[in-house]
Amino acid sequence: MRRSRGIRYLLEGILLNILNPFVYIFWLGIVSYLTVSQNYAERQILLFLAGASLPCLWPT
Repeated sequence: MRRSRGIRYLLEGILLNILNPFVYIFWLGIVSYLTVSQNYAERQILLFLAGASLPCLWPT
């Protein structure tokens, strides 16, 4: 019973973040800042985003 509730909360959290437009606005702002202010190349931005996303995907 407890495990199914945890999975439900996990799926609700993922769905909430996918449907939330402010998440996309936030990441668009980060990418814009890195491109304009820091002169990051496309590869550097992808590495940054991968590094920022990896802890979110790592099971805890």
